[in-house]
Amino acid sequence: MHRQMQKLPFYHSFGGKSHDTAVELAGRLVDLAPVPMSKVFFANSGSEANDTAMKMVWYYHNAIGKPNKKKIVSRMRAYHGITIASASLTGLVNNHRDFDLPIDRVLHTDCPLHYRYANSGESEEDFATRCADALEQLIQKEGPDTIAAQCLALTLSIP
Repeated sequence: MHRQMQKLPFYHSFGGKSHDTAVELAGRLVDLAPVPMSKVFFANSGSEANDTAMKMVWYYHNAIGKPNKKKIVSRMRAYHGITIASASLTGLVNNHRDFDLPIDRVLHTDCPLHYRYANSGESEEDFATRCADALEQLIQKEGPDTIAAQCLALTLSIP
C-alpha cells in the first residue's frame, strides 16, 4: 500500500487516465468475468457506480439519436445509494422527503415482496403477475419510447 501511495494513491478514470494497479486489476477482472467483456469501470462507491450507470444509459440514448429515452424505472423499497441520482432510484420515502427527490426521469413501481405486499390470500404467482402488470401499465402510461432502463437489484438494464 505504501509503494502504491508513493506512485499514485488515486485518480478517477473519467478522463482516460489511470495507474498501473488499476490497469492490472481491470485486466484480471476481464479475464475472470463469466461473460465476454472488454471494459471495467471503477467507482468509489455503489452510489457513484449507480450514478455512472445512469449517465451511461443517458449518453447511450443520446448517441443513438433517442434523446427522449431517458426515464429509468426502479422499485419502491429498493436501495441504490445516497447521492442525488442513486437516492432518486432508491424507493424509500425517507430518502426522498425534504430533499426534493426523486429527480425528473426516475419512476417507481411496486416492491415485489410477496410476504409484505400481497393481498390477503393472493398467491405468489398472482402477486408476481400483478407486479408485472403494474410495471407494464407504468411503461405504457409513460410511453415505451421514453423508458431508458429498469433497475434490477443494483444494475440497470437497457430494454
